[in-house]
Amino acid sequence: MNLPFTDADGNKGNQIIYGMLEEIKLFRYVFPKEHLSAITKSLGLPSSRYSKFNAQAILMRKAMNAKKIPTPPKDTKTFPIFKDDVAIKEIGIKEDVGVEEFGFNHEGL
Repeated sequence: MNLPFTDADGNKGNQIIYGMLEEIKLFRYVFPKEHLSAITKSLGLPSSRYSKFNAQAILMRKAMNAKKIPTPPKDTKTFPIFKDDVAIKEIGIKEDVGVEEFGFNHEGL
């Protein structure tokens, strides 16, 4: 990328800036609705940084048509989830719509 600049003496120039594109992957975690509190507390969601203004998360939440992650009650039990080597960027939650086929109701993943 070529970045034009003006130095302190008023001389104009161009500075070449080298960069790199890095691939990021987005996964979603699907679980039963009745375990929302236990899963969010087990994963440590929402974290303290989630409540701060984060334009990237807000735009992604809006694009995915998701809602903010609710804070679980303090007395919620947790599951043993090992997430030591995983970075979790919380965006939001999205509820599935119910689908009826052949007389049966199921989630529409």
